Amino acid sequence: HGHGRRLDSGGLLYGTIVSAAALAVGATRGDSAGGMFETMVSTLLIYWFAHIYTATVNARQPGNTVPLYRLVAAAARHESSILIGGLPAVLVVAILSIAHISLWVTVLSDAVTVIVVLALDGLLAGLHAGTRGWRLGIEAGSAAVLGGLIAALLVSLHRH
Repeated sequence: HGHGRRLDSGGLLYGTIVSAAALAVGATRGDSAGGMFETMVSTLLIYWFAHIYTATVNARQPGNTVPLYRLVAAAARHESSILIGGLPAVLVVAILSIAHISLWVTVLSDAVTVIVVLALDGLLAGLHAGTRGWRLGIEAGSAAVLGGLIAALLVSLHRH
């Protein structure tokens, strides 16, 4: 329970969304699963670094004597949930790429993974907020719908 209080469920959701959006864009390039993996990892890292940078800038106050490297380290720890949230989608692509699974089977498998992970992220966010009963199902379902929207983006981009 102590870890659950420190867990940034919003960061988990955000990381999953970033990796899913990178999946949607990377898949439309039509390259390989390996290329899609690189797109997803680099996009996730760029967003994570951006969050570290902005959190560090926000933490700097006039007269603050905390060294910059400590502010950066604290921000990196705090924003690590973004990486954790993006990890399942990235891992699925990596594993299926290593197994030489076709690009579109990998994309579809990852899209399903993203929808499931978003539902779990939404469930966790709801539990963290103290939501119970049918409202908890609504939170998880809403997050899963977001995954469906990202899957629709993937299909829409692929058509063009």
